[in-house]
Amino acid sequence: MSGKKETKINNKKILIGSVPIIQRSPSSKQLNKSTVTNANGLKDGHQTNKIDTHGPLATNKPSPAKTSRNQVSANWNSVAGSLKSQRTIPSAKKIGFLPKSSAIALDCEMVGIGPNGKDHMLARVSIVNERGEIIMDKYVKPTMPVIDYRTQYSGITPLHLEDAANFADVQAEVSRIKFNRILVGHALHNDLKVLKMEHPKRLIRDTSTYKKCREFSEGRSPSLRLLTNCILNYDIQTGAHCSVEDAQATMAIYKKFSRSWEKSMQKAMERYL
Repeated sequence: MSGKKETKINNKKILIGSVPIIQRSPSSKQLNKSTVTNANGLKDGHQTNKIDTHGPLATNKPSPAKTSRNQVSANWNSVAGSLKSQRTIPSAKKIGFLPKSSAIALDCEMVGIGPNGKDHMLARVSIVNERGEIIMDKYVKPTMPVIDYRTQYSGITPLHLEDAANFADVQAEVSRIKFNRILVGHALHNDLKVLKMEHPKRLIRDTSTYKKCREFSEGRSPSLRLLTNCILNYDIQTGAHCSVEDAQATMAIYKKFSRSWEKSMQKAMERYL
C-alpha cells in the first residue's frame, strides 16, 4: 500500500490514491423499504416480517375442534334448509349504527311462582348464533319456591333444576354475551324481564312486533309457531317447548327479513339523529 494513504471521513476509512470508494448513507426511501413490522407490531429494520404462530397475537392459529355442544341440531338443519338463501347480517360499514359483532337469538323457559303459580321465574336460557349453533344453554336454580313447573309447555321438571346454575352467574353470562350485539327473539320483553335486564331498543329484533311478521296474523302479535310454519314451512312446539329450538327459529325468521328489517331500522334511527 505504498504511496497510498488512508484518511477517515465521518469515521469511515477512505483509501486515497486509488479508485475512490463512495459510501453513501441509505436514503429515507431505502430505510422505509428495509423497515418491516414484525408480529408484535413493532418496527425493526433487521427482523423479517414473520407471523407469530404461537403468541397471543397469532393470526393463523389452527381453529379448535368443535365440541358436540356446538353442533347444529337436526331441527335447525330443517329450518335453515327452508330458506332460499343464507343471508349474513349486514355489516357495520353498511349500517352505521349497528355493532361490528354478529346477531344472537335468545329464548327462555319459565316456571310458575307466587299465588297459584301465575308469576314467572327463569328456569332455562338458550342463546344461538347466526348459524344456529348453541352459544349458551343453561338451566337456572330457582330463587323462590316453584308452584308450577309448567312441564307440559316448558319441558322443565324438578330434576332439571337440582344442579342448575345460580341466577346471578347466568345473568352475568347473558349480559356479557349480548353486549353490543343485535338481540333476536320472540316477545323479548318477557325474556328480559325474567332475566332482570335491559337491552338497547335499537339493537332489539323482535319477531312478535315486526310489521312483516304481523301480516300473518292480521296485524296482531303472532305466535312463534305460526310464523315458523308460514315463513319457514316448518313445525315447532308440537310438544313441550324447547328454548334452543325457539331461538333457532327466531334467528331463521330474522335472517329471512334481515335486509329489509335493517334498512327500516336505519331509516328510523336517521329520523332521530
